[in-house]
Amino acid sequence: MKMLSFVLYKEFLQMKSDKGTIAGLLLLSVGLGLFIPTIMYLRLVEVLPPVGLGMFGLEGGLTEEQRIALMQHALGAIIPLLLPFFMSMSAVSLAIPSIAGETESRTLERLLSLPLSWRNLFVGKLLFFFMVSLACAYIMALVYFFSIRAFVEGSQIADFHIYLSIFVPAVVLYTVSMGLFVSATGRTVSRANLYGHLLTGGLFLAIFFVTLATGLELGRDTMLPFAFILFAVGLVLAYYAATRVNPEKLLYGS
Repeated sequence: MKMLSFVLYKEFLQMKSDKGTIAGLLLLSVGLGLFIPTIMYLRLVEVLPPVGLGMFGLEGGLTEEQRIALMQHALGAIIPLLLPFFMSMSAVSLAIPSIAGETESRTLERLLSLPLSWRNLFVGKLLFFFMVSLACAYIMALVYFFSIRAFVEGSQIADFHIYLSIFVPAVVLYTVSMGLFVSATGRTVSRANLYGHLLTGGLFLAIFFVTLATGLELGRDTMLPFAFILFAVGLVLAYYAATRVNPEKLLYGS
C-alpha cells in the first residue's frame, strides 16, 4: 500500500507540474459537453441549416413540435451513448506515454530499482489515470446534461444515475486499461500510440455504426450489457499487463 501511494503521488506531482495538460483536459471536457448541444440547438433555431442530420429528425418538412421532440430524443437517448467514447480518446492519450515514455527515457529502470514491484507500479498508474479520466468524463457528462436542459426544454439523459455510476466508469476503465496495456507491451511511444488509437477508434466506430444500423438507444437494457463487457475486458487487460508483462524484457528486450 505504501508503494502504491508512492506511485499515485509521483503521478500527481508530474501532472501538477504540467499546467498545460490540466488546462487542456478541463477545456476538452467542457468543450465536448457543450459542442453537440450547441450545434443541435443552432440547427433547431435555423442559425445553421438542418442538413445532413436526418438520423436526428432535423430534415425539413417537420413541424416545430416534431423537431423539438426528435431533438429531445436524440440528445437524451442517442448521442449520450457515443459521448463517453469521445472522452476516451483523451484518456488513452494520457495513459499511453506513461509506461512507454518511461521505458524510452530509462526512468522505468530507475523506478524498478526501488523496492517497488512492477505490479504496484502498474496498478498505481491505472488508479491514477482512471481517477483523472473519470473526473474529466464526469465534467463532460454534467456539462452536457445541463446544456441540453438549457437549450431544449424537457431534454434529459435516460437513466442518468446508471449512466454516471456504471456506464461512464466502464468506458473509462476500458480505455485506461487498454492504453496502459499497449503502453506496457508496445515498448515505444509511437507504436503504443498507433495501437491504442486504432483500438479506441475501432471500438468507437463499431459502436457508432451499430447504433446507426440498429437504432440502438441509451437505456438500462443497453448500458448494463455494454458496461459489463467493457468492465470485463478492462479488468482482463489490466490483470494481464500487471501480472504477465516482464519488466526486464520490456527494458532490455531479452
